[in-house]
Amino acid sequence: MQSVETNHFRFIQWDITSRCNLSCIHCRSESFYGDANLDRDMTLDEIKQRLEKLWERGIRRIHFLGGEPFMRRDLPEVVRYATELGIICSINTNGTLITEDRAADIVDAGTYLLTFSIDGPSAEINDRIRGRGVFRRILKGIENVQAIKRRLRARTRLICCHTLMRPNFKTVDTMVDLCTDLGLQNLIISGLRRMGAARERYDELALSEEERLWSGELEKIA
Repeated sequence: MQSVETNHFRFIQWDITSRCNLSCIHCRSESFYGDANLDRDMTLDEIKQRLEKLWERGIRRIHFLGGEPFMRRDLPEVVRYATELGIICSINTNGTLITEDRAADIVDAGTYLLTFSIDGPSAEINDRIRGRGVFRRILKGIENVQAIKRRLRARTRLICCHTLMRPNFKTVDTMVDLCTDLGLQNLIISGLRRMGAARERYDELALSEEERLWSGELEKIA
């Protein structure tokens, strides 16, 4: 029998869709997909076949990104199939599409971790970056997941991913308070990347050296 080459890293990130319902001013995905209307999604059957191959290659954890993963109505089926294979699944999401029903489906499917992208502790700051009305919808999505977790007594972890840039760098301490109030278990702070939608606005959005020093060099630490 021919031996199967194993992946010793055991972890991958997978852009499960190129579609997204938001147009964030710093979105990296534009570097990969360009036209927001371009449909490159694999079918569910194709994804299942790929998951089987990944399991055979030694992958034991997958972090699904996009685009926005919840643009796929079959996302719970993807997670459930991977989980049944023995692959731990986590999802990066903007949270705006997570209704009560979708929260129940994704938690019940066995999702280990949901990472919510929030770029400000208030609508005023977050929505300048992510779009009008997005902050309220993110909070509702988190609320829906927390309610389902309590009802199902599930252990799905919820954390926050925050991109540090000029519009929000003075509010990191308030972001910590927000995450605590929402019951999120961790706050990940990332630096702005010169790619995607941020490429042409990088000088406008990126922190100056003085601002990085003022913020305790959080961008470098992240």
